[in-house]
Amino acid sequence: MNDSKTLPEQYFAAIGRGDVEQALSLIEANADFQTPAGRMPVPDGVRAMLNGYVTAFPGSRFEVTRVFGNDHEMAVEGNWVATHNGPLSLPDGSKLSPTGKSVRVPYATLFKLNRDKITSHHAYWDMASFLGQLGLAAR
Repeated sequence: MNDSKTLPEQYFAAIGRGDVEQALSLIEANADFQTPAGRMPVPDGVRAMLNGYVTAFPGSRFEVTRVFGNDHEMAVEGNWVATHNGPLSLPDGSKLSPTGKSVRVPYATLFKLNRDKITSHHAYWDMASFLGQLGLAAR
């Protein structure tokens, strides 16, 4: 790619723009994609998850505070900052109407990279804090 940003930076930027297809284009078809909810199949499971977040939290951003690694493995740490301005799909199939509440959620993601693709994505975030900030769980 002609972009001087790292693959993780490109991935996070695409999500922030709401460009799920661009984010998916950076992930290898058989990538190991893990979240606190478990393994997500690429591309359909990841697409559904990302579309859910960009719909519920349009214009979200990843504030990167630390990056460790090399061209093949990277660890990225920071805060995901967003405002709940769209419907959020819940695990039981219901939807939470927009609350207008802002969230600031710490995260860390471990990436494995192969040239121009993400081959492994293991994301960790503070789900209790996320749910608490939305008023869905005790903080």
